[in-house]
Parts: sequence; C-alpha cells; structure tokens
Amino acid sequence: MALTATATTSTRKFIINSLSMQMPEIIYVPPARENILYAVMEKPRGDNAICEVFKCIVEKLKIERRNMGRVIIFCKTYNNVISIYQFFKRSLGEYFTDPIGAPNYIVNRVVDMYTHCTHESVKDKIIEQFTKQSSLRVVIATIAFAMGIDCPDVRHVIHWGVPSDVEMYVQESGRAGRDGLLSCATIWKTSSDLSTRYTTQHMIDYCMEKNVHCRRSFLFEDFHDCSFKSKGASVVISVRGTVTVEVVMRTLIHLSFPFSYQNSLQNHFNHKSN
Repeated sequence: MALTATATTSTRKFIINSLSMQMPEIIYVPPARENILYAVMEKPRGDNAICEVFKCIVEKLKIERRNMGRVIIFCKTYNNVISIYQFFKRSLGEYFTDPIGAPNYIVNRVVDMYTHCTHESVKDKIIEQFTKQSSLRVVIATIAFAMGIDCPDVRHVIHWGVPSDVEMYVQESGRAGRDGLLSCATIWKTSSDLSTRYTTQHMIDYCMEKNVHCRRSFLFEDFHDCSFKSKGASVVISVRGTVTVEVVMRTLIHLSFPFSYQNSLQNHFNHKSN
C-alpha cells in the first residue's frame, strides 16, 4: 500500500514505478475545489508593501474579532514572517489580544506566527488554538504549518512570495474553504520570485498573466481526472489605472469572508491577461 497527499499524475507514476507495483488499484480524490477563488497579484513597491496589503485585514480584525474567518499567510523566509507579524502586532495595539487589552498570552492572541524556530510546545498550542473555537484568527507561517492542519473555517490563504512547486501550492491553498464556503487563495509576487533556481517552471507560468487565461485549469492540468468545467471562481487579476492594492484586498476579503457572491470583482479587474 502506498499513501500520499496531493500528487500530480507524474508523481503517482513515479511512486508506482519506484515500488514496482503491477496494475495497482488507485483510489483518487481530485484536489480541485469549486469554492476557492485563485488570484495572483504584484506586490506593491517600496517599504510600505506589507502595510498596503494587510491593513484591510487589520481593520477587519478590529471590528469582527472572533467572528472573522481565519487567515493563513505563508512566507518563504523567516524574516518575512517576523516582518508581517510585527506589522500586525504594532497595527493592532491593544486589539492584538482578545478580550481587548488582555495579557499577551498565546490563548489570547488574535495573530500568531509559526516557524522552524518556534518551540515545539508553542507549535502544538498554536495548532490547537487554530483548529478549535478560539481568539486566533491569523497565523503567519513558513511551509511547516501546512502539514496536518485541518481547520474548516479558513477563508483566505495568502502566499507572500511564489511557492516552489504546484503540488505544494495546491496542498497549501487547499487549507482554505474546507467547509465548502467561498474562500480565496492569493499569491503576492515580485519579478525576483520568478526564478527557476527556487521555483518550478509550471509554478512560474501559473504566476505569469501572459501565459494564463484560467488559473484553475492551468493549476490542475497535471492532476488526473480534475474537471475544468466547474463553476469555481478562477480569475486573472490585473490592476487597472487608479485601482489600488487596498481595493484589491477589500474585494478579495469581501468575497472570502462569506457574504453573498458579488460581481464587484469584474468592476475592478480584467478576467484576461493584458
């Protein structure tokens, strides 16, 4: 018996050949889910990029507190995790804990971080807080946080930088919307992220608007039996004219913290690449 999580057709063939399996019985569940909106955005330039992208989540946290859908922010480096975490902590002030102004203990935080440097006992506590009814709404993490997490009410998975390969991205973005409600998976990238030294060509092509018409079909093209005729949300987002990062984030947040589906996305963005 061979068991694996998210695996492309080529990965499954490699496993079968490596184990010398003869005509194996394959039980397979396609990873594509219709309730996830996929988007790729350019990071704002300058020193205020983190503030421009995440300030809308800060505002929503201050208002909705425990009622806000959960968010996972994946970062490629430890320094990115620290920078984003410090931004949330600084911006939230006394709202960083729940109840407001409560001591800064793990059980009270609305935002926390999870990296390889985090102590094992703290990691276990963060996972416990994130997978049960608690104050914790946002986790900023490296890829280690994705393993074994099963939280039904994650509304938005954000990647600060481009994941290394499609299988990893499908697995991590698949943490969103496990309750079947509308959710978002967003990549924020720069041109420096698009290097084959750290990222597969398939993942780079997915992030390049000129190469992609439908995010969903392109992302899952190497996954056997995935249907590309689904009604799931899948768009190529290009910022137009005076449309700001704040408009982008407000639209994505509005779509992903489940209210009725809006057509506002079409008013601000192109559905086709330039």
